[in-house]
Amino acid sequence: MLSATKFTFDDLLSFDCSENYEDLDRDIKKGIDSGLHTIVSIKNEEKETIAIAGIFDLRPGVGEAWIIRGHKIDKYPYAFFKLIHSIIYKFVFPEMGYHRLQIAVMKNWRKWAETLGLDFECKLVAYDSDYNDYYQYSKVVI
Repeated sequence: MLSATKFTFDDLLSFDCSENYEDLDRDIKKGIDSGLHTIVSIKNEEKETIAIAGIFDLRPGVGEAWIIRGHKIDKYPYAFFKLIHSIIYKFVFPEMGYHRLQIAVMKNWRKWAETLGLDFECKLVAYDSDYNDYYQYSKVVI
């Protein structure tokens, strides 16, 4: 079983990031200090952080979701999907007051975004520092 808890910097001690980040601590701190991010840690039964997720407030009612995966996330594909689905539809829209949530995903995560009920919007060409293409998905609840 997975759980989502409010992020603390201690969560980084047990986090084995599957992606390359020059300074994950710095980037998360900037997000927290801006006051525009809501950040949670996704933890397994052993209380290890297996993912860090957040929402950046683009403007009132509109958020940009992001997820940083850890190496252990692949052990929990269904539980991770179910938890993220629950966060989006039981918390983000009804409790946080968003009417639009969007996320940019790499090609291998497109099916995951579609299964979450998000709608494809556009291809973002050379979207990261390595010139990888991403795909933007969103959900609008009116």
